[in-house]
Amino acid sequence: MQEVHYNQHGLLMLEGKGIYRLSNKWYPVQAGDAIWMAPFVPQWYAALGKTRTRYLLYKDVNRDPLLHV
Repeated sequence: MQEVHYNQHGLLMLEGKGIYRLSNKWYPVQAGDAIWMAPFVPQWYAALGKTRTRYLLYKDVNRDPLLHV
């Protein structure tokens, strides 16, 4: 299932690996990779492999979505 967020955000992969879908493009990711996601871009993630996936998500939660559309 894809998600769509009104605010831009990103993540830093801390552990594991997987595949990230942004819009209609697929990106393999692993520990140490960083991804930036624009507002309103459909996204989807699946963990791959036998180790757990952990990542640090960062976003501006104090942003007014009506002023930045």
